[in-house]
Amino acid sequence: MIRIKYISLFIFVFIGIFADFIANDKPLICKNKEGYTFPVFSDKYRVNQDNKCEIILNPIIHYSNNSIDKLNAGSISPFGEQNLAEKQQRHYLGTDLLGRDVLAGLIHGTTIALKIGFSSMFLALILGLMMSLYPSYFGDFEFKAKLSSLLITIILLFFTVYFLYYKTAIISILTTGGYNFIFIPALFLGIIIALWFTLSKINIFTRQILIPLDSMFSTVIKLFQSLPGTFVVLILISLFTKPSIYNIIIVIAILKWPIIARYVRAEMLKIKQERFIEATKALGYSNNYIIWKHALPHVLNSTIVALAFGFAGTILLESTLSFLGIGIPADHVSWGSLLSEARHDFTAWWLAIFPGMAIFITILTFNSIGNHIRSKIN
Repeated sequence: MIRIKYISLFIFVFIGIFADFIANDKPLICKNKEGYTFPVFSDKYRVNQDNKCEIILNPIIHYSNNSIDKLNAGSISPFGEQNLAEKQQRHYLGTDLLGRDVLAGLIHGTTIALKIGFSSMFLALILGLMMSLYPSYFGDFEFKAKLSSLLITIILLFFTVYFLYYKTAIISILTTGGYNFIFIPALFLGIIIALWFTLSKINIFTRQILIPLDSMFSTVIKLFQSLPGTFVVLILISLFTKPSIYNIIIVIAILKWPIIARYVRAEMLKIKQERFIEATKALGYSNNYIIWKHALPHVLNSTIVALAFGFAGTILLESTLSFLGIGIPADHVSWGSLLSEARHDFTAWWLAIFPGMAIFITILTFNSIGNHIRSKIN
């Protein structure tokens, strides 16, 4: 069983990386007067052009995810009669309503699932580490900071969020007003530095205050987890003007990071009580060295379990969003968008069975890997 899990993972990653070489309407290798060419890497190659190219090697599937076969539009069954031209390859898993090859869509949908899954979970891991690693290490009674540094940090965060929210308007003002784009940030940075030097000279602002980091960030994590996931997804997606894969990655990462942060916090609270951490502190090593050199590797070993389960949830969430039509752009084909095609024709069983099987097998694979890793750790 263990071998099957990791073989399935290898197949999933392999198909996702080499999808263009497996299913494409462009030849892989051609030969003409100039020598050997590789149309698969070129955006200028047209399928129906009168090219003087002798095809040396074709992909296994001669269709891309957006190849439209008008003669086989209207959801043609994989076992039904297909209108094929001479030397045209059969649609082995049928076509959708537009005449796109379902097998090619599944193969390229694997790339989208791989890209969204790994990217969103990596971003969620970074956010989870940022929000839990240091707060759980210092707790509520070990971190102190000068009041001046705290005020400067708050001001920087406020203006950073303000700039990100109104970046379009600010850039427009800078360009139309003839200002150098670097002028405003440089001026703002100069004001911040001057304010920091001024506050550092005032006694009241040089006092160190105790900051309950763990309680503060734990409250933020609980707040995010208390919000309904569907409600958060709809609000975040409505903020984006155009559908994009990168928008989906950001939305899923925002939903998943609290789960990662809880794992990180729990592991850090356990690890910092270990004797090797106390011994490292006694030897006089800095907190940053202890966190990154000794604590982080142990935290990541346990967090891998959450990443495996989170990846499976990411695949399901992306498929759900694409099924509802609020996920990836319309010109991209994913497993969820193929499933949504089945709503328009309930007799087209292949539009539901094959994408559903792909989602089921992928989720089962990552859940099984997560369970296997968890059993090894425990």
